[in-house]
Amino acid sequence: MSRDMLANATVSTTVREDALSRVPVPALAPVIAAAFAIGQPLLAHLIGILRWDQCFCGGAEAGWGLGLAAVLWYTAISVPAGLLIARRLIGRPARVRPSEFVSGIVPAALGALLATPVVATLARSAVVPGVDYPGLTAGFGVPVGAAIGVLAAGAALASAAVIRGLVASWLWVWSVGLVAAVLLLLAESGGPQPLGGVDVAFADGRVADGLLRAMSDVGWLIALVAPAVAAAFVAYRSVRSGSGAAAAMLGGAAGALLIVAAYRGRGDVPTGYEPWYALAIAEFALSAVAAVAAALFARVRFPVRGPAG
Repeated sequence: MSRDMLANATVSTTVREDALSRVPVPALAPVIAAAFAIGQPLLAHLIGILRWDQCFCGGAEAGWGLGLAAVLWYTAISVPAGLLIARRLIGRPARVRPSEFVSGIVPAALGALLATPVVATLARSAVVPGVDYPGLTAGFGVPVGAAIGVLAAGAALASAAVIRGLVASWLWVWSVGLVAAVLLLLAESGGPQPLGGVDVAFADGRVADGLLRAMSDVGWLIALVAPAVAAAFVAYRSVRSGSGAAAAMLGGAAGALLIVAAYRGRGDVPTGYEPWYALAIAEFALSAVAAVAAALFARVRFPVRGPAG
C-alpha cells in the first residue's frame, strides 16, 4: 500500500471516528439497547432454547414460566448493554457525569421497550392453562425487565466492577444456552431453557440411565461453581484495577443477582420451576461468598490500591 493510500485510509478512519464521537449517547444507546432486546429472544427462539409456539400443559407448565423469566433477563441486560456500548463507541471518558444517569439510562430503557411487540408475537400461539392472552402476558415482561435494567445500568455507571460482573454473567448465560441448543438436537423433548442451566430429556436407549444421571449431576455442579468462579475473578480483577472492596464484591455478585431478579420480577415463582429458582438463589449465594473472599484477598495482598468505584 502506497503512502498516499495509507494516508487517505487513515484520514477516512479518523473522519468516521470523529463523526461517531459527535453522536450523542441518548441517540445511540436506545438503538443498541433495542438491538439487544429484540435480537436475544429472536436468537433464543431460532436455536430452540425459547420455544413458545407449543402447548404448556400436561406437565410442561414450567416452560412457560422459564420463558417469562428469560424475557425479563434479555430486556434487563439490554439496558446497560445499550448505554455502555454507546459510551464505548463514542469514546466517553470513564468518569461519568451525573446527568448521564438520566440522559443515558432513560433512552436506553425506552429503546429496550421496542422489543414488546416482538415478544408478544413470539408468544401469541402458545397455549397456557389459565392464560387467555399469552402474547400480552409475555409482552408485559419487557417493561418489567426494562425497569430492572434501569437499576442495573445505574449500578454499572457507578462502578466498573458491576460492568465486569454483568459482562461475565451475559457470557455465561449465553454459553450455556448454546450448549443447550446443541443438546436439544439429540433430545427427546425440550422447551424453554432456564437461565444458566440445561433442561432436556433424552429418548430411552440413546443415553444410558447412569450416564444421564451423571450428566445431570455434573450439569448442576457446573451451574453452581462456574458463576462463583466468575464472581471471584471479577472481584479480584476489580480490586487490582483500583476498585474498592465493596464495589468489587457487588460487581462479582451483580450477574447472579440479575438472574434472581429476572425470576422474581413478576412476583411469585410460578409452579413448576421452583428448582431452577432455587438454583439461581444458590448461584447468587455462592457468587456473593466467592466475591467477598476474592475481594478481601486481593485487598490484603495489594493494599496500595485505593478505591475508584
